[in-house]
Amino acid sequence: MVEFNPQSEPPQRWGWNDLQQVDPLEVRALQSFLNEGQPAPQAGFALVLPERLRAQMIEHAGRWVVHEQAGILLGRAYRDPQGFVFTVLAAALPVEDAEASIAQVKMRAASWPSIWRGLLQNPGQEMIGWYHSHPGYGIFLSATDRITQNAYFAAPWQIAVVMDPVRGELGAFAGDNPDPLPDAAILSV
Repeated sequence: MVEFNPQSEPPQRWGWNDLQQVDPLEVRALQSFLNEGQPAPQAGFALVLPERLRAQMIEHAGRWVVHEQAGILLGRAYRDPQGFVFTVLAAALPVEDAEASIAQVKMRAASWPSIWRGLLQNPGQEMIGWYHSHPGYGIFLSATDRITQNAYFAAPWQIAVVMDPVRGELGAFAGDNPDPLPDAAILSV
C-alpha cells in the first residue's frame, strides 16, 4: 500500500491530447523488437521495461524486505500510426526517505525534491508511473494502491509496477481501473 502525502507536490496528470505521436525511428524500433520472437500484445497496449530498470527496481525492493519500498517511474508514452499504444520506461527513481512498514509506504513532502532532481536529470522523460514492493505477499494493488493510481496516474498509459522480492515476482498495472497486464504485454529490452 502506498500513500502520497497530501502536502507533497503530486505528479501532474496528463490527458490523451498529450500523448506523443511516434516518429518513424521509434515505430521501427518497436516493430523490430516485436519481430525478434516476441509475440505482439493482443490488447493494443504494451509496457516496454528495460532489463536494467527491472534489475534496479528488484534490487531496491530487496534491500530491506521487512518494509515496502517505492519509487517513481519516468518514461514516455507513444501511439504508432496504427493506434497501438505503448509506454517505454526510461528511469526508476527510488524514494529513499519514505515512511515505510511491512504493509505500506508513505511518500512524504521531503521525498519530492530528489524526485524532481531525477526528472531534471532525465530530459525528455515524464513522470509516467510508480513502483512499490509487496515483500512476501504477492502481486496486486491494494485499495489504497488503487486510490493512489487513480489520483496520480489514471491515464491509460500510466503504470504501476509491483514486485515481491521474496517470491521473485513482478507485475504491472495500467490506467485508472488497473487490472494486471498480461505477461505478453510486458516487453523486455
